[in-house]
Amino acid sequence: MGGRTDYHNNYGLFFTPRLNIRYAPNQSTVFRIAAGRGQKTASIFAENIGLFASSRAIIVEGENKDEKPYGLNAEVAWNVGISATKEIKIGTQILALSADYNRIDFSNQIVVDMDRSARQVVFYNLQGQSYSNSFQLQAEISSAKWLDVRLAYRYNDVQTTYGEQLLRKPLVSPQRAFANLALHPCKGWMIDYTINWLSSVRIPSTAANDADHRWADASPSYFLSNAQISKTWKSGFEIYVGGENIGDYRLDHPIIAAHDPFGQYFDSSLAWGPIMGINMYVGVRYSLK
Repeated sequence: MGGRTDYHNNYGLFFTPRLNIRYAPNQSTVFRIAAGRGQKTASIFAENIGLFASSRAIIVEGENKDEKPYGLNAEVAWNVGISATKEIKIGTQILALSADYNRIDFSNQIVVDMDRSARQVVFYNLQGQSYSNSFQLQAEISSAKWLDVRLAYRYNDVQTTYGEQLLRKPLVSPQRAFANLALHPCKGWMIDYTINWLSSVRIPSTAANDADHRWADASPSYFLSNAQISKTWKSGFEIYVGGENIGDYRLDHPIIAAHDPFGQYFDSSLAWGPIMGINMYVGVRYSLK
């Protein structure tokens, strides 16, 4: 158990408690709980720099701007996290399982509202609920001396009150899945392949635009893949070649009104997926003994 007390020249006196518990009933099983409070001053422009690459009007709805940064309150959240890990012996191999759950409740948050208007972004203090639930499962096993497998799934339920509506946070995938295979076919060689699946995201409303400058309210789900092959020698030299986004998935038109960068509809802040295609690389690494 721990805590600290701070006195801030804008926000006054506040207390930040923290609790950490670890329980291991045996060598192969561990449970953890972490809980506490967090407080921060939001740097609304530095934390949202991508919004400047648009023609959106930036509006800050704060009060008492002489007393608080931008007239906005500090962000305050309570959080709790629970995790469990278990190792199971299967023959000569070890199956490692883990489960994590995290909950964050904001008593105040600086809301970045892009839904009020397609041509505005509005910052204001939270007026309603804002929370995040995150759940993750992961399994890892060395199924043979030449193969390692890692699988993971994450569910993110991130909701914030925009105006008077509780909506899913935009441009955040609520579901993600991950698989990684590491092959060691012979001494010194390694082949690594990773695939990620990202579910559909909510896109801030563009209904206020004309028909030619509107986007759908949600994106499609998609896959991303990376791969690498490497060879290592006893002398410490290693050569590797690989690729990122080897499926070449990308947004064909990531910018609204890209042809008119000074027009009222120009907006590059809604890109929900990769805009760069396949990226190949090769390199040499030397490790000093």
